[in-house]
Amino acid sequence: MGKSTADFTWGDLLAAEPDDARRASDALYAQILGKKTAAGDAEILLRSVQAGNRSATAVLLLGFVRNTGDALRSLVRRHGGELVKLHDWSRPVPLSIAAAAALSRLGDKQGRRELLEGAGSYSASERVFLLDILPYVDAPEVLHAISEYLRDSTEIAEDVPSGAARRRMCDHAADAFLDRFQFPVTFARNRHGRYTAEQIEETMRHFLATVPR
Repeated sequence: MGKSTADFTWGDLLAAEPDDARRASDALYAQILGKKTAAGDAEILLRSVQAGNRSATAVLLLGFVRNTGDALRSLVRRHGGELVKLHDWSRPVPLSIAAAAALSRLGDKQGRRELLEGAGSYSASERVFLLDILPYVDAPEVLHAISEYLRDSTEIAEDVPSGAARRRMCDHAADAFLDRFQFPVTFARNRHGRYTAEQIEETMRHFLATVPR
């Protein structure tokens, strides 16, 4: 039986098998977001990345520890176009987007600018990625840029079984913002269906009241 998410430690990032190192990255990312552990050893994380662990969560973990900006910029230069997934079932996105999110979290102006300038032109899979890492995003201006996806009615492949009616980006966005902020909305959650225009607008109103520009 494999390890549970809670069982992984920072030392597991140095596993010899690439899949094991990736699973450690996934688990540690989830632990930090769930406040089950603190950001760990930058040296171990950097060694893992340098050994080839370039999963989405490994890149995002770099945004939790200090003095990793140079490593992130090097990753973008060398591997920015490489495709990564947040989850096994996710659609792939360029590593550069995960790196920009990590740099932004570190306070890097260029990384944050890339997110702000790219948010409006990102593909559907890239927008879903940003929504799926919403708990990781801490810059109000980036949150506001992502909140525009609440107005995006593009149909997406996520969230529903094969053959079922598709949801839209705005539905996925509503769930992402409701999960992140736990707004006291007046409607029931509908994770596999569509929200009404009024429900999405209510979500947007709560967000604007909670995170002023």
